[in-house]
Amino acid sequence: MTALPDPDGGFDAVIAANVLHLLPEPEKAVRELWRVTAPGGRLILPTYLQGWTGAAYGAVIKIYQGVGFHYEHAFTPETYRMFLESLTLAPVEVEVIPGRLPEGIALLEKPL
Repeated sequence: MTALPDPDGGFDAVIAANVLHLLPEPEKAVRELWRVTAPGGRLILPTYLQGWTGAAYGAVIKIYQGVGFHYEHAFTPETYRMFLESLTLAPVEVEVIPGRLPEGIALLEKPL
């Protein structure tokens, strides 16, 4: 994800789902995905979110960790938005889909 063989601006839509929280340097991946996004195109970045309370959520995370799932970043809705905004690529929209494992879906649109 950090060194794609594709040309600059080759895709109208680029999606990287549920992976950014697993990467040690997600900013490198986002910048590379942005590179291959065409002018006028969209970069869509869903990722799991942390920071929510509730016994069910905590239990699910403990089960995942027990079977070897480990993440590099524990994004909350606020820290996910701040992370993407810090890259200064484009305005960032983040919609949170609540659930046992809440999902933050970020959208960045590349200017023409």
